[in-house]
Amino acid sequence: MKFNPFVIPFCIGLAFLLIFLLIRFVGWVKKLPGDDQLRFRKGLFSRKLFTASREIVMESLLHRRIFMRNIVLGYMHMSFAFGWFMLILIGNIEARFYAGTQVNPPYYPIFFKFFVHDKSSIPGNMIFTFFMDFFLLLVLSGLVLAMIKRFFSSAFGMKKSTKLKVRDKVALFALWFIFPSRLIAESLSSEIHHTGGFLTGSVGYVLGSLFPAENLLIPAWWTYSFALGLFFVLVPWTRYMHIPSEIMLILMRHFGVRNTATNESFAAAEIYSCSRCGICLDQCQLATVTEHKTPQPSYFFQSIRNESVSDGDRHDCLLCGRCATACPVNIDTVNRRLYSRKIEKGIACGDFGYLRNEKVKSAKVAYFAGCMGHLTPSVIQSMKMIFEESGIDYTMIDADGSVCCGRPLMMSGEVDSAKQLMKHNEDLINNSGATVLVTSCPICYKVFRENYALSVNVFHHTEYIHSLIKKGKIEVEKTSRVYAYHDPCELGRGSNIYNEPREVLMQLGELYSSKIKGEEALCCGGSLGNLPLKKEERRMIAFDAASHLVGGVADELITACPLCKKTFTQVSTVAVKDLAEVVASSLVKDHKKESAFRIGVEVSTY
Repeated sequence: MKFNPFVIPFCIGLAFLLIFLLIRFVGWVKKLPGDDQLRFRKGLFSRKLFTASREIVMESLLHRRIFMRNIVLGYMHMSFAFGWFMLILIGNIEARFYAGTQVNPPYYPIFFKFFVHDKSSIPGNMIFTFFMDFFLLLVLSGLVLAMIKRFFSSAFGMKKSTKLKVRDKVALFALWFIFPSRLIAESLSSEIHHTGGFLTGSVGYVLGSLFPAENLLIPAWWTYSFALGLFFVLVPWTRYMHIPSEIMLILMRHFGVRNTATNESFAAAEIYSCSRCGICLDQCQLATVTEHKTPQPSYFFQSIRNESVSDGDRHDCLLCGRCATACPVNIDTVNRRLYSRKIEKGIACGDFGYLRNEKVKSAKVAYFAGCMGHLTPSVIQSMKMIFEESGIDYTMIDADGSVCCGRPLMMSGEVDSAKQLMKHNEDLINNSGATVLVTSCPICYKVFRENYALSVNVFHHTEYIHSLIKKGKIEVEKTSRVYAYHDPCELGRGSNIYNEPREVLMQLGELYSSKIKGEEALCCGGSLGNLPLKKEERRMIAFDAASHLVGGVADELITACPLCKKTFTQVSTVAVKDLAEVVASSLVKDHKKESAFRIGVEVSTY
């Protein structure tokens, strides 16, 4: 016997899902830019396919990154993904051994225990029976954990679990129903035909002692088939589309497909690869400190999938990147938000064609303070003092205030307007004759490196000061002061600069290290990425971050971003300074050069 009507729901659901995925993925490949299409096709027939396959196993099946972050959560995801995969793989091998040269219908391995009772002809049949029961138990253990997480997320060390739409709930319960119904169906078959392993045999014995197994057998297999079919049909419109999408995303990454602002297919692959695991919820300070409950990628990507994204969804985000560092799929959450803002219809900022290039004094080093630098003049004065003490031939590109670097416009989605400002600055810098560009603003630093076509080497002032000390160009005096250092978002997570500022501070005093630092560092709350955020909410975020950083131990809070300094100054219980200010005040000066220069205490309002 190789057919029973109960297989029909499974077959319909599987056929629908496979056809949908084929159309969707072929469509993504066709929409890739020409060069990326070529890279993807070549990748399918290269060694890159093997490295991609390894990551698919490690991340899509074993969920290594989640394990590294949360062992219990990692086990839950692994037991579902890897356990189900092994049930399919071993079931197909077992059915293949039994059939020999005969061709089986695709549903046959799935319902093998219903159709085949005598497995004596299969080599190692007891081994197959044991492992099929073992991996079914593995999945069921994950199911129990998933139920606990859904209702008691704190047991997993998570403050929240994601809120689900109705269709997500239906798909979730269909998924939850698949494996208990499989256990019952296979156990009833085992009881009737006196087969089964340590799990199905035992459960079958219990069920058979309580109910008439023959009467429940067919309804149990119908239930299992229907749960499978319903889940497959719902996958494309629910969170579970992440299962096939993540595989496609991994292939794109390994084959060299570029994550650019105009690559619609890559953006779609990332958005649909979000499993809404909920890890990003506790990373978002808008959720943990304020009452903003929906800006997290888990909900933002959901609104994009459902085509219900609003202006509030697009702009209610600090763009700090904390969620991206925690994401087990490594989704570029910041770029996805910027891409959404770019395609948003709105009023353009205007034309900056009136800007004219001023003549800049030629020098080997060009210094660009940036908009926020000009709002924190003590940082500029400190950098000038450091340049002069080191004997560096420098020129200040934006001494008269100049224009913005363009990054804030890009954050709001006004890319075309930003390009005009960028072209203006680009010409100024390239025509300065400098070989090195130093900036005090991490926002400027990031955009100069990633979005400008400059003929100079770009450094943030923390890097540059570090190199001056290391080369002996300047000498600093160490004190007994205890410093706490804050990693600005765009400098740390955005540009991977963590060590240089800390090494400089250790030359100046004692460094107090907060538990929340590096990639996990808290945003100051002053981000230009979320302009609608209320002033009081910014203060709440800043106060929370400053409290974590200082820990009641540090004498001063040090940062390396003018915007962070301004934001922290309003809430901190200790003095807030930029790294350049601390270095300037600690310089061991040449007496011939020493002047009456003194860094003023900056009083600013947000």
